[in-house]
Amino acid sequence: MKLHTLLLAAILIPSSFGLTLPLSRLENEKRLETCGTAKRGKVFRGENASQLEAPWTVMVRNGGMLCTGTVVSPRHVLTATHCFAGRLNEDGWGAVQRNRAMCINGHFHMFDFMELDPVAIVSDEKIVAHSASNIILLNACLAKKTSGRLGRAQVWEDIAIVTLLEDLPFSDTLQPACVAAPGEVPVGLDLKYYGFGAYPTLNGYNTGVLRQESTQTLKSELNIPEYFFEARDPNGRTIACPGDSGGGSVSIKDGKATIVGVLSQTNCHAKRGDGAAHKEIYSSVPYYAKLVCQFEGICPDSETFEKIHVRRHDELVPKKEKVEGASTVDTLPFLALALMSVTVIWL
Repeated sequence: MKLHTLLLAAILIPSSFGLTLPLSRLENEKRLETCGTAKRGKVFRGENASQLEAPWTVMVRNGGMLCTGTVVSPRHVLTATHCFAGRLNEDGWGAVQRNRAMCINGHFHMFDFMELDPVAIVSDEKIVAHSASNIILLNACLAKKTSGRLGRAQVWEDIAIVTLLEDLPFSDTLQPACVAAPGEVPVGLDLKYYGFGAYPTLNGYNTGVLRQESTQTLKSELNIPEYFFEARDPNGRTIACPGDSGGGSVSIKDGKATIVGVLSQTNCHAKRGDGAAHKEIYSSVPYYAKLVCQFEGICPDSETFEKIHVRRHDELVPKKEKVEGASTVDTLPFLALALMSVTVIWL
């Protein structure tokens, strides 16, 4: 009996802590060769888009929550933190407040299989991944303060890395986008946005159809933090609605589609002509590119892979330190959870 309970504990504990590995150097090199390419699809009035045109765009389901995401490797998807983190109040994200033990060096790590099991990735109307291995909400544990015209949503960071249990079955309709290198997003950059959200002209009715829209980066009038940037459709239209959250805005660089932003905020019900209300706010992928490389081996080149990712354990392994806005963190919460799992099963 005791032998069986120990074996069961050994099975349960790894399932609660994502063990999917980041990309190897060779996997990253292969990703760089193939990312950002697509067969041209048919576009109707700049709205409907074929999955062939944007094979990196996927629907992210988290139970009843619907978001959009961008495939950036065989087992990684970029999307928005608010797709998983619950309500945002003056003290931060709900999920973080409920379980600060999962705050490590400012990042919130979701390992619990009960939280991850409802996550599904959908492409071309088919589920292509049934569960996640772990989800990292980047900088979600860092305390923020509102100031001036900025509200909570404009200061709390909103980008997440979803790591899947198994590699995606790549095909003509499922391929990764390239990831922007570290740097800044220039003003006036033309972007294409792809998402599965509701149609603004259909009173918020969600069709589940992949849409594409044009948008352009702006100089921020709100002086938003550098980890966000603003953009707007040149024709002053609303381009995003519920379900579009987490979707990627891409630019074409060297002939390849490269994700530059992850949609965080917009106003689906803004009236035509209200230019300010038609803006979108995106999380800046170049701002987070180093972290994406550190955590998951998704790096702009092999030299950066060796310099940043190979040393990631030195920088990201839990250390006993005080993170602003979070509790003292180290490896003890993980050991405590593991021991608790063994004890409960043993009893």
